[in-house]
Amino acid sequence: SDRMALRVDGEGPAAGLSVEARADGAVRGYLFRNPIPLAEAPAGAELYPALFGRGALTMTRWIEGRNHPFSGTVALGGTGLARDLARYYLESEQTPAAFDAGIQFDRSGRAVGAGALFLQALPGADEGTLARAEEAMAGLPPLGLWFAEGGTRDGLLSTLLGALEPERLGEKDARFDCGCSREGFAAFLLAGEREILADLAAKGPWPAEISCHNCGSVYRFEKDELEAMLDRK
Repeated sequence: SDRMALRVDGEGPAAGLSVEARADGAVRGYLFRNPIPLAEAPAGAELYPALFGRGALTMTRWIEGRNHPFSGTVALGGTGLARDLARYYLESEQTPAAFDAGIQFDRSGRAVGAGALFLQALPGADEGTLARAEEAMAGLPPLGLWFAEGGTRDGLLSTLLGALEPERLGEKDARFDCGCSREGFAAFLLAGEREILADLAAKGPWPAEISCHNCGSVYRFEKDELEAMLDRK
């Protein structure tokens, strides 16, 4: 099935992030540094550049039926992930697009509302409709606050795009699903450099532990298993 990966690499304290999504709604991802070493958390518009600094955003898409993925990269603009995503689509895929995203936190720092919106101009889109959609985006409320206060998706679309008479064509749930497995990590060990596997088999510690970045699952391999892998290589 089709899938895509978003990766941000930065020079800031967060270092970056990686998110993968499949067409069936499965999503997984992780921060490169967790927890993020911040002496003092910045607020508002300063959060994004403070966390990631200078760097690059890379999008990779695997399309069913094609042998090779499509990948494009843009420099981080320092004004927010949503704007960097819009610039990626415009520069790398020559597609006008608009993004907005927001998270609302309570006083203890817990997320109490979150939402995102992605508008993309399809081939043959009417210029007048695009202009009206752009005007509507300018009046978009903070999405995290909208959902934290009980707002709904249908209510948001009605408020934002009601004059354009939007039509719901489909709906799909998103869910966290890593898909990692012990067999997959064993295959990773077999495919890696022989010296690394030999060092694990000879020096340990045993059992050797491999942790999945995305979900935190830990897979353990005993000394005899590592030696058998080494014989197979």
